[in-house]
Amino acid sequence: EVPLPPLPHGKHGMGFCPLRSPVSDSVYKHVLCAIDLVFDKRMGPNGLPLIGTGDWNDGLDEIGSEGRGESIWLAFFLTYILNQFLDIIEARSGAARRAHYEEKLAAMKAAVEKTWRSDRYLRAIHDDGTEIGIEGAGYWETDALTAAWAVYAGINPERGRTAVDTAIRVLESDNTIS
Repeated sequence: EVPLPPLPHGKHGMGFCPLRSPVSDSVYKHVLCAIDLVFDKRMGPNGLPLIGTGDWNDGLDEIGSEGRGESIWLAFFLTYILNQFLDIIEARSGAARRAHYEEKLAAMKAAVEKTWRSDRYLRAIHDDGTEIGIEGAGYWETDALTAAWAVYAGINPERGRTAVDTAIRVLESDNTIS
């Protein structure tokens, strides 16, 4: 493993031609490595995945530029993926490995539930602790992506439905969806 050099101060991304790794493995093991990387090295102080920088949604691309910002959407996404993968993990790696991931998943689900605010889940938590997705904030008050993934992840179906209803109510107007 050869790490990339750190980015210059003030730069948040770079382009490069990656070298082909001499190491090969199955897709299954690559998926487990990715999941382990998040749980072992990319979880924030609130028990949620770190958002980092360069989020595809330009409005959130600096939320984690100092390395502490967390993504509630990413927690929903990881929950969904891991729930779909647990039976495969058990079949290929055994019940103990499945139990290991179920324990990690339970802790992350509990952390997600702490981000519920009245009728919506937060979208993210900024490096400085600012909660993104608060009613009345005037910016990012709710988010269709997070609301939809709350349903897909199935952590709390009642809250997921409420989050979608809130997103529709807040984002939809007569002829546009914000």
